[in-house]
Amino acid sequence: MTVFAVAPSVQYSERDATLFTKASYNVAAAFAGVSRWGKVGEPIHVTGGEQDFKDKVFQPNDATYLDYFMAIDYARYSDEFMFLRMCGATARNAVNTGANAVRVDTKDDFESTSFVNDVTFVGRYPGTLGNSITVHTIDGAGFDTSEFNDFLTYRPQEGEFTIVLVDNTGEITGGGGQVNQVDQVTLTGLVGAQADTLVLGGVNVTIPANTNAGVDSAALITAIDDVAEYGNTTLVNAVPDTHKVVSVSIGGVQEANDANFVLLGVAASVAINDTPAQVATKVKAAYDTAASTAVFSSFEIDPDDDTRIIAVNAVRGDVAVQAHTQVGGSTLTLTDTVDIPFADGFSVLHYTHTAIGLQDTATSSATDLTTLSASVVTGSLGTIIPTEVYELVQDVAGAKNSMGGNAYFYDVLKNGSNYIYSAIRNGLAVGDVVMAGGVDDYNIDRTSGYDEFSNSELYDVSMIVGVGTIGEQQSAVDASITRRDCVTFLSPPIDSVVGARGNERSNVVAWRNEQLLRDSSYMFMDDQWAVVWDEYNSTERWIPAAGGTAGLYARAIALEGPWKSPAFLNRGKYKGYRRMAWRPGPTDRKELYKNQINSIVTRKEGIVLWGDKTGLSRPSAFGHLNVRGTFIMVEKNIATMAEYFLGENNDAFTRAMFTNTVRPYIRDLEGRNAILEGKVKCDETNNTGQIIATNQMVAGIWIKPQYSINWIFLDFAALRPDMSFDEIENGGGIVAAG
Repeated sequence: MTVFAVAPSVQYSERDATLFTKASYNVAAAFAGVSRWGKVGEPIHVTGGEQDFKDKVFQPNDATYLDYFMAIDYARYSDEFMFLRMCGATARNAVNTGANAVRVDTKDDFESTSFVNDVTFVGRYPGTLGNSITVHTIDGAGFDTSEFNDFLTYRPQEGEFTIVLVDNTGEITGGGGQVNQVDQVTLTGLVGAQADTLVLGGVNVTIPANTNAGVDSAALITAIDDVAEYGNTTLVNAVPDTHKVVSVSIGGVQEANDANFVLLGVAASVAINDTPAQVATKVKAAYDTAASTAVFSSFEIDPDDDTRIIAVNAVRGDVAVQAHTQVGGSTLTLTDTVDIPFADGFSVLHYTHTAIGLQDTATSSATDLTTLSASVVTGSLGTIIPTEVYELVQDVAGAKNSMGGNAYFYDVLKNGSNYIYSAIRNGLAVGDVVMAGGVDDYNIDRTSGYDEFSNSELYDVSMIVGVGTIGEQQSAVDASITRRDCVTFLSPPIDSVVGARGNERSNVVAWRNEQLLRDSSYMFMDDQWAVVWDEYNSTERWIPAAGGTAGLYARAIALEGPWKSPAFLNRGKYKGYRRMAWRPGPTDRKELYKNQINSIVTRKEGIVLWGDKTGLSRPSAFGHLNVRGTFIMVEKNIATMAEYFLGENNDAFTRAMFTNTVRPYIRDLEGRNAILEGKVKCDETNNTGQIIATNQMVAGIWIKPQYSINWIFLDFAALRPDMSFDEIENGGGIVAAG
């Protein structure tokens, strides 16, 4: 700029460069489905790929693997996506044992919920995973004796506490079990007539004879205590207090063919914190005369609640067993449960024992036992690794630690824990709180989840991966059509291609034309399911290929831009698939492509996406994914920039500023070979007085897109020695000049 000034001066100018826009495209997919953990009803934003996803929703089980591995399939190509976890109506969060379970989906739900007085801690999210947690709170007095002090740095002072979250099943930490991890040992003994010795781990245990009860149950219990609990034999090779006997059951009793014999004399001893509480149990059994075997029923402890006994019905052959358990004078059937009257303050179930005898009802004498086997289940405490540790918290609202950070336990857990909230704001008590009552409910309809993603102002995504019923798939497509800034990726139902040998093509075409009933450039269909390896459950899983196909698209965008096709050998190779459901041949692929379905083929180069058609059936440039993606990018970028012109006057200056903002953007696309050519028009010819009077501004933005190559024709010709190349070039053929 040339400046003319008569006297010395400082000249300056300014311009608004904030409206400049450049080609940009957000690469993020949206999923809706079930998982074992994570907030419900609000998308979980994943930015770190598979590990980040696993940390937020936990590893899959048989009910959640489909949604989990579809998301992981996408994450092989792009780290960022959103997952909307959904739960059925009966799902519940775990709470402290004894309280009634509640439903808390999100942090906002927690903050707006009033809990009843008996609720002290609440699982962070709905699901049985919350039942794995024990909240261990210690103060300074308990620091030295805490089994976790090896993991703690600071001794709590007056008014301070340390909260340790313990995985009492070993499932969360993936370790060898934190509390009551079981190992089973099978023993044999009592061989011979009126034998009085049971061999436990190589040690002979003397069992006095008892003519009224067959085997003396109390003596057997004492003997097992001596051998098993302190680990002084091969039964449990460990030091005291690292292994505890959880249960002992003895069965497999065989006797001569005599219907007079019945089972009796079952007794049990239960110890909580080494304080015994007696439970008397009676068992009656029919005798299987054909198999010469007496079969009996026993009880076991509920694995989700150490204070409950479950009566178990055992039936073998034609033997029908009936049992009842006497606890505190009440009579139980086989399907009943009952609270064991334990003392307050118990923490770990140490051991239970069951013994059994056989009596001749005619003579009231003990019988000859030919064989007797016993199974001993032990709980291994091992090295307990805390799941989460919060040191030096306080029971005072607004309390600060020495670094100025928040030390109020309620806020610390609310803002930091991945597993619990505190339902109480004061009154933090020293001791253990075992969580229970969490419930999984995987009975969901993804339709509402896809409807949630239809809000483009809330969720900036470029892909929706649809799965489930036909109705759910339709909802996923409708969400993209509503947004008009993303594409939904779909695969056919599993029974269309898995186990449908010879009918795959017709099934997939029928799915597209007779069931899906959607026709749009905002959807993309493939024709496959794939087998992937589930490392968490050591099994193979079938999943739709739609997640991986969306991943290919995300990778193509990130590396080269949405104007490039994600298909074929350069950009269309899948990762992680063991095998595909079927192998569509050339005839299959031709028919499928006519119906806008893109095949996934298995070649020597790998498993490859062999097509880039969108789901638009009429002839259009938008019939290919790279064109649709280019226009989504251009429309989104320019629309975002145009928002800054709202409220301005529709005059020549504003229109010129708009035009001068868009033109460099179009030139940039031309220079990057993203489009062939583009033009913007925003002046008085398309902004007439009538347009201006209705508070509008109109701009024409015209784009010549790039077209991906879907067919290549090669014309090979053999020439005589006396012919020139011009003759064949100008003589016709599919590649002739002109």
